[in-house]
Amino acid sequence: MPQTPPSRPFRLWALLGVLLYLISPTITALDVSDAEGNQMAYPGWPLLLFGWVETLGVLSGKVSGAGWLANPLFVLGTLRVLLDYKKGATAVMLAAAVISLASFLLNEVYLDEAGNTAKVVGYRLGFWLWMAAIWWNLIVAVMTRGRPKDIRDSKTPR
Repeated sequence: MPQTPPSRPFRLWALLGVLLYLISPTITALDVSDAEGNQMAYPGWPLLLFGWVETLGVLSGKVSGAGWLANPLFVLGTLRVLLDYKKGATAVMLAAAVISLASFLLNEVYLDEAGNTAKVVGYRLGFWLWMAAIWWNLIVAVMTRGRPKDIRDSKTPR
C-alpha cells in the first residue's frame, strides 16, 4: 500500500486558508462614516482590487496602506506550502501576518473616483476572514516545518 506524503494534510489545511481568503472580499469588510456622518458598510473587493494604490503612500511615510502588501506575501507563502517548498514559507507567511497588522492603522477609504473618502469606524466579517486566512496559513507554514531532527537519529560514524 503506497504511503501518503506527510505534507499532504498540510496542503489541505493551507487550502482552507485559501478558501477563507477567497471568501473575504465577497463580504462586507468595514464600517465607514462619510463626511456627513452617514454610516455605511464597505465591501471587501475594492480593498483587494484598489488597495495597492494606498501602498504608494508608504514611500512618503504613510503606513496605513502597508497592510495591503500582506496580499502578495500571502499568495507567495501559501504557494510555497502548497508546492512543498518548505524553506522560506514560514518567513514569508510571518512577514504577511506582521504586515497585515498595519491594516488596523487604516483611517479612511476612498468612496469614489472623485477622491471622496470615508472614515473607518469598524471592522466586519470580511476583514476578519482575510486576517484569519493569513494567520491560519502562518500556522500551517510553521507546522509544515516538521519536528527537528533528533541528534540520535543522525547516522554519523562513531
